[in-house]
Amino acid sequence: MFALMSMLNESYNLETFLDPTIMSSAASTIFNRVAAQMAHYKLSEASAWKTSGTKQYIEHRVFAERLPTIILCSVFGLLAMLSIIIIIVRARDVVLQPPNSIITQAALLSASEKLRTQLKSTGRLSDKDLGRFLYSRNFGSVTKQEATTHHFTIEPDDEEVAFRVSGKAEKGWHPFSAKTYFLVLVVILYLGIIAGLEIVRHFSESASGFVQLHISQRAAATWATTVPAAVMVLTRLLFQSLAFSIMVFAPYAALARTKGSIHAITTESIVGQVSLVSSWLSIRAHEPAALLVSFMMMMGSFLTIVVSGLYSAEGFGLSTPVVVQTLDVFDTTWNTTGSNGNADDNQAGNVYTMIDWYGLSYPPLTYNELVFPNTRLLDVSPSQNSNATSIQVAIPATRAALNCSFAIPGQATSVYAPNAPGPGGYDVMVQGNQIEVSGACTLTSTPQIVNTTTTIPAEIFNTQGEYYSVPNEYPWSYNKPGYGVCPDFGFTFGFTGRHSNSSQNISSLTCYQMIEEIDTVTTFLWPSLVVDPKAPPVVDESSIRIVEPHTKYELGSIIANEFGSLVYAPIEPFFRHLLNGSDSVSFFDDDQNGNAGISFAKLLGPENQDRLFTAVQHVYRRYMAQAINMNMRRPISTSRSTLHMRDTGSSSKTYPASFLNPNGLCLVQNTAPRIALEAIIAAMMLCAVVAYLLTPMRNVLPHNPLTIAGTMSLLAGGSLAKKHAQGGFMPDGAELLTMSQLRVLLEDREPAGLRIGWWRSDGTPIMKSAKTKRKTRRAWSRGSKHQAATDAEDETLAAGNYFGIDFASITLRSDREADVAEREKTTKAEVSASTRLLVADHESGRQGSEGE
Repeated sequence: MFALMSMLNESYNLETFLDPTIMSSAASTIFNRVAAQMAHYKLSEASAWKTSGTKQYIEHRVFAERLPTIILCSVFGLLAMLSIIIIIVRARDVVLQPPNSIITQAALLSASEKLRTQLKSTGRLSDKDLGRFLYSRNFGSVTKQEATTHHFTIEPDDEEVAFRVSGKAEKGWHPFSAKTYFLVLVVILYLGIIAGLEIVRHFSESASGFVQLHISQRAAATWATTVPAAVMVLTRLLFQSLAFSIMVFAPYAALARTKGSIHAITTESIVGQVSLVSSWLSIRAHEPAALLVSFMMMMGSFLTIVVSGLYSAEGFGLSTPVVVQTLDVFDTTWNTTGSNGNADDNQAGNVYTMIDWYGLSYPPLTYNELVFPNTRLLDVSPSQNSNATSIQVAIPATRAALNCSFAIPGQATSVYAPNAPGPGGYDVMVQGNQIEVSGACTLTSTPQIVNTTTTIPAEIFNTQGEYYSVPNEYPWSYNKPGYGVCPDFGFTFGFTGRHSNSSQNISSLTCYQMIEEIDTVTTFLWPSLVVDPKAPPVVDESSIRIVEPHTKYELGSIIANEFGSLVYAPIEPFFRHLLNGSDSVSFFDDDQNGNAGISFAKLLGPENQDRLFTAVQHVYRRYMAQAINMNMRRPISTSRSTLHMRDTGSSSKTYPASFLNPNGLCLVQNTAPRIALEAIIAAMMLCAVVAYLLTPMRNVLPHNPLTIAGTMSLLAGGSLAKKHAQGGFMPDGAELLTMSQLRVLLEDREPAGLRIGWWRSDGTPIMKSAKTKRKTRRAWSRGSKHQAATDAEDETLAAGNYFGIDFASITLRSDREADVAEREKTTKAEVSASTRLLVADHESGRQGSEGE
């Protein structure tokens, strides 16, 4: 009781308790604590009564972050405002048919004779020259009525403006995003993104993250999603620029081939369409390149979705390197210099029992079988350890060990001795227990095999037999210098009864005690220096160094039943004969019922000798760890002459360590989004490269075809924009026909040789040789002073020739001859009946606009 009371405070000793107040307070505290443990383990029982309480738990919840919310609200608000403004100011009733295909613009141009005449020779002009040509000219849409027919035309003013073609040589229209080096730049950039993702993956997986964050977790989550999303938006914009060029060139690239397709001029423009719509239009127009870029843009829509899960901020143990210095060493002479050879263990046995049986935590600087020296930090600023919760040290640990040998198997037997003196009237003797000892333990000073006889008091047995553990009775009592060292202790473990005397039920050990040192990597909680139970020490068993090969700690009398003090109770079972029914904790009970319990049967017999030794050594080491911790520490300043220390010198040692802060954050790259992102980018690059290779864009167009004049200038010189009366394709009133009606006209007549290129004045195509193409590549817009030289080499610039979209001939399909006349009558009737309302709406819209 007084021993436990003295452990309440380091300043308490027996003299302190002469004060009645201190003694009463300490006794009350100890009694309450012991009674609480007794009630918990002895008095508590299962009960079915219910009570109310509160359960607290952690759940994952969805939060709306401030920055993304502000960005989304701002962008959506701006888009809503712009949409409203566009709806208010948008043009209304301007054209009768959507002018987003080549054929509808050709139909509109066929009704605008003056405009067609002015644009006839402009097909070859560059953007700059076409702009100069249109400068100071005014154009307007006009609705006219001739008898019963309505016409919708675009009329220029009557003023003639002088125009002179620039003398600067230019190549065909080739925007920046259509150039080869732009494609190469995009491919290199996104190959770099994929390579960067793989590099980040390597560092992220090898180090549980690749960037340490010094911001809050919510802020880290915000930036970890916002920044990658912004990068992916820029990524999609680059792909979109390339896709835009391919979509613009797609119909004209189809016409630039040897045999053009009517789908190229009858399909609505895919530029600016939603991905699904552009995909459908590309399929209808037989445009594989446009279909690929539509699919590419469709995949690009998922980039920001996938990248939102690419990075996450996760908890990470931040490490700050420091150095620790040892403050003490271990005096291994404890217990061997006392007058009776068995000094008090300073409550080490009680501490071990409380740890093993009642689950108490290990004292500071101890863990399981290991003991660590006390240390201090060297040159550490307060900021370095302000947030630290643990410290990790690569430091040697001290532990005890046993070097045991088993008796010769098969020789020992347990024999009953009836009518022997004793409480029960008979004893059991273990005979033939043969062990080999050194010359220090024999009278002849030579190593010999000796027989030991161990007597087991019969009072422990019942009729079924019992397990027993008894100390071995050795015939030596001292060591002879120069002849080795005698074993420190030994014991026999077995099972016997009146009808069980088999030698297979007996195991006997003879052991030496040692102290060893072993390298560890240990994590201590800071600043208590308690070993972190969630991160047990990592022990390098290959680094064992024997500090004391033979120690002799008198842990109690080797004669059974001579323990008069509880000081040695926890270690007493090494020598006590009684297992069952003992008032003290038995060693084998500890093995069977403690935290690492092993049943008796699994320890018995020659086949289980290794398991028995492992169990014995484990319990011995755990007890000795507390004994070393409480009894063998000596400050470094203690004189070397009074100690037998493990170190060759008494100076302190330093070891590398690290402060660990588990509350740090690290940016981690997640695997599934990374794989998905790499696959999407790779697929988009493949689509872009293939679509670019399928779409000829160099020297296909002289100028941008996305303007009204840009497209009509390519149609003005050919038959596609002429009326039947002028020898062209379009019927009278074609500008009022729908897209489907115009498509039927083309399908009925099958224009042959439909293409974009150079044409003679008589409507026949000019097929240039490869040599001529090279010579005229830079002659799209040369001035008159270069004309003669060019004409001598290239007939394309001869008078009357033009550049544009046209066909060589047109033939009525034989299978549709009977239907064409009837269809034309029906078409004229539909146009006559339906366009009056369209024209009226158009006129009212124009008048309303002019009034405003």
